[in-house]
Amino acid sequence: MRTEKKLVMKRQNLGQAVGEELLSLIRSGEWIPGDKLPSEQLLMQRFGVGRNALREGIHGLIRIGVLDVRPGVGTTVLSIEGSEVLDKETVASLLGAGVLDELYDLRLLLEGEAAEKAAERATSAELAEILKHQNLYESAVEHGTPTYEHDIAFHRAIVQASGNSIYPVILELTAERLVSSRKATDSVPSAVALAKEQHAAIYSAIAAGDARLARQLIQEHIRAGRAALNEWILREEQKSKTNRKKHSSTNEREKEE
Repeated sequence: MRTEKKLVMKRQNLGQAVGEELLSLIRSGEWIPGDKLPSEQLLMQRFGVGRNALREGIHGLIRIGVLDVRPGVGTTVLSIEGSEVLDKETVASLLGAGVLDELYDLRLLLEGEAAEKAAERATSAELAEILKHQNLYESAVEHGTPTYEHDIAFHRAIVQASGNSIYPVILELTAERLVSSRKATDSVPSAVALAKEQHAAIYSAIAAGDARLARQLIQEHIRAGRAALNEWILREEQKSKTNRKKHSSTNEREKEE
């Protein structure tokens, strides 16, 4: 017998939780491409949420091409091809763009301050650690392998070099939430190439002890990363729209036949 799952979360994250749970159920095979989802009333009862949270979750899955909603038809499962490569954090990022913006704002403040302090306080060993991860990032770019782990390590090394024991703790909280976003921007070649140049400039400023420049450069780098993520999201949304059009055209042809 199926057990209904009640979602208990903070109000601002409830729609996100609905989207994640719906995607999990689709991946498990409860609904397959072409299936129509139960009515809003039944889904609201199943998850223990209101209409707004439910619709927010459904809209998030429409954005990534998993669901489709058409007047007179209802909400149907479109595809799970794209969702197979999306982990929970990626879906959460897409559903909670406001939270994502807040995290990037936090990074601007935290890492800007950390870079400035690192320029003033970093030891030779800490500078060597930053440089090591800069070089690993560059090597990954040259070999066409994923860079996100080296990017995270580069930023972590800078924060560690700030001399503030609390900064690394805060950074880890944001890093866990943003790791999927960094995976996404790995597929934007221009962003990867720009980050390579920016990392080198940031390291040079810190090594030279130029605190003001270090802060400025790392904040520009973080803003560029957010812009790259926006580019990726828009690209994925366009793919989803194209898939929905193809799906709609196929259905129309089948009706005519």
